[in-house]
Amino acid sequence: MQVADTPNPPNSPRHDVRLLILPLLVFLSMCLFVLLLVIACVALSRHRRGGMLNHSSGPIDLGREEFVNGEGGFEGLEFRWLESAIESVRRSYLKAKVYQLQHPPNSHPTDITLSQFLYIQEKGVSAWCFEPDCDTINYLLVHARTEITFLPDPASSSCVQSNLPLPKLNEVYYWEVKMFDLPDSTAVAIGLATKPYPTFRLPGVNRYSIAYHSNGNKSYNYPFTTSSFGPILREGDVLGVGYRPRTGIIFFTRNGRKLEDAFVGFSKWNLFPTIGADGPCSVHVNFGQAGFVFIEANVKKWGLAPCAGTLAPPPAYGSERGSILLDVGRELHASVSNTPSELSTTTRFLQQVRRPKRGTRIAPAWHIRNHMDLTSTSTASTTTAIEDGVGQVVSTPNRVISVSPADTRPIIPEGDFVYSETELSRRILLSGCVT
Repeated sequence: MQVADTPNPPNSPRHDVRLLILPLLVFLSMCLFVLLLVIACVALSRHRRGGMLNHSSGPIDLGREEFVNGEGGFEGLEFRWLESAIESVRRSYLKAKVYQLQHPPNSHPTDITLSQFLYIQEKGVSAWCFEPDCDTINYLLVHARTEITFLPDPASSSCVQSNLPLPKLNEVYYWEVKMFDLPDSTAVAIGLATKPYPTFRLPGVNRYSIAYHSNGNKSYNYPFTTSSFGPILREGDVLGVGYRPRTGIIFFTRNGRKLEDAFVGFSKWNLFPTIGADGPCSVHVNFGQAGFVFIEANVKKWGLAPCAGTLAPPPAYGSERGSILLDVGRELHASVSNTPSELSTTTRFLQQVRRPKRGTRIAPAWHIRNHMDLTSTSTASTTTAIEDGVGQVVSTPNRVISVSPADTRPIIPEGDFVYSETELSRRILLSGCVT
């Protein structure tokens, strides 16, 4: 016998739950629909307006540079800005534009070479420094490799870049700049740029660059992309720059407090830390050789490289005492000290080799006719290769071997030996030929 299902009475608990859930679901669905509609309208209005996409509410996507347009396209936006700019600013902008057309990114090798990589392994973070070129040598000074002083030059701005780019191996790389001396009349820009970059421009106002300005603005690629971003920098403030190579995200910190992400998608080029100013000021840069103000960067070791490299430090003063090698050298020197005439020819020649005449270049090669007996000048002779721009000449205290320009390799007689400068010095020192 089957029992028919009876409907729930109106006052049952299941009926009350349905009455509560159904209106709630309808309300949430309507809210979600309205939110999506608002987002679509905002995106459509921005697209139609062709705005500059300042992204004041989020990071600027530098991977979509071609969409940075205004009314009339980019040419119209640039034309209106040039009309409103003063003559000196307009002339500097056009000069920099021509410079970057002639020197695009990667026109010069900027990848870290094997020798630079080994140098970083040896020196650690000390491998990074700022190197002013001949165009900016009169406008700024670099002390202790990372302390920059901009000299008064009201005619134009100037900037300086690091010698090495930011690596791309770790997740984050971070560096800080302290405003050691910053007058109110000076504008400082701190950021990243490709190389070569016009040295008479601040970072962030020309293509392939971004910057945080001391007035609290940020800019990228063009001077008319400037927008308000963070607090104003004062003397004594510390601005940090963080870079995530995988996503191209760039963020800033001020006095140890992280600001929101400023840019994203800037990962196509090799980027160099770049600092510029339009007046006198002094800044100190910390690539990781000292502790950061931003605590998270210290904990996660976001510096450009380890503080200390693999190169051993120099020995402490007085540590040479008790050295067996030096004791043997002193004994050998004492044994031949009674024959100074035999050493005069070799000693004078070595002094001439170490102090070459102006206009010559000494090659690091030494030619020994008889490496078995270094104490006798009759059977041992030291040679050096001197390039005169035409051919190559191999000279000794008692003979000269000429080599034609077609064959720049010196003719080494059979049975002779060629040593490096270090090996020859060691052999002569142990043999007692020089003091």
